[in-house]
Amino acid sequence: KEIYRLKFKGGLAHQYQWWNEKSSAALVPAESSRAFLRVQRHKPGGGVVCQPTFEDWGGFVMTLERGIYMAKHTLDGDDNDPRGFYHSAYTAGGRVTMAGTMLIKRGKIVGVRADSGHYQPTDMNMAFFLQALGMLGVELRSLPVWDYTGNHSVKAIELMRGSLTWSKFNEQARLEAQRRPQDIPNVPTV
Repeated sequence: KEIYRLKFKGGLAHQYQWWNEKSSAALVPAESSRAFLRVQRHKPGGGVVCQPTFEDWGGFVMTLERGIYMAKHTLDGDDNDPRGFYHSAYTAGGRVTMAGTMLIKRGKIVGVRADSGHYQPTDMNMAFFLQALGMLGVELRSLPVWDYTGNHSVKAIELMRGSLTWSKFNEQARLEAQRRPQDIPNVPTV
């Protein structure tokens, strides 16, 4: 799935033209609108979440190796994959560091959401993702980040400042281990 991997230069995201069957191997500035898919979100206990529409946001994952992938997800499948194509398809269902949706315009990341129902990312997952974006040169001071519901946003730099203390790291890891013990068998404390 390397064709879906975003490449970064000068803080801007670029992508291969996976949507164009006759495309060359040339990179173009990323546009999340190419990966947009309108879906309904569901509450953890059942029912549909009423939330604002995030038009043109595309689904993405960041792997454990910090590879960031984005493509149009399909729910019912198509000729290429009759089962559909979801966040989990990039890693064959394996673990990821972060998953959700992003808004990218002309290569600039202008918003991030932690709205993956499959992976259910936490604040710690988001903080790791934002740290990776910072290392790739993405400007974090003005980048808005939304929670799962899409109702609360904060600037990326503020979230990182609040999430990366050792005590908060340990507390978040403990809570995640309680919530998903099968995913985090032995969480070390620091």
